Amino acid sequence: YGNTLTWKGAESSSIMTLPISLSSGSPQIPPARALDVLAVAGNGDVTISFRTAAEPRLVGFNVLTGTKSKGQFKVNDDLIAPRGVGGGGAGYLTIIPRGRFHGARTVIIESVLDDGTSLLSDAARF
Repeated sequence: YGNTLTWKGAESSSIMTLPISLSSGSPQIPPARALDVLAVAGNGDVTISFRTAAEPRLVGFNVLTGTKSKGQFKVNDDLIAPRGVGGGGAGYLTIIPRGRFHGARTVIIESVLDDGTSLLSDAARF
C-alpha cells in the first residue's frame, strides 16, 4: 500500500509505503534432518543413535553407508518410522548387523520426506 503525505497543507513529492509481511502464518520449523548421529560397533552389530529437532513432512529414515566398490547404499530393510509427536522431534536407537556394512565404517541417516526428497545427516564413523 502506498500513499503520499500531506503536512501543513503541503503534499510530499514521494509515495510513503507501509511495510507488508507476506508469510504462511507459521514460524520457521527446522527440517527433519537427523542430528547427533553416533554409531558404535560391538558384538557383531552396529548400534546407531540419533535425534531430530522436528519432523515436518517426514516419512521415515534410512541408514546409509558406502564403500569405494559399491558407492553409497542402504543397510536397513524397511524405513525407520518417525516417532515425533505433532511434527516435534524424537530420539532414535537402531541396531544393524555389522555384516550389512560390507566393510564400510560410516553411517549417514537419510530423512525421507513426503515429496520424495531426502535430507542427509553428517557422517558418523565407527
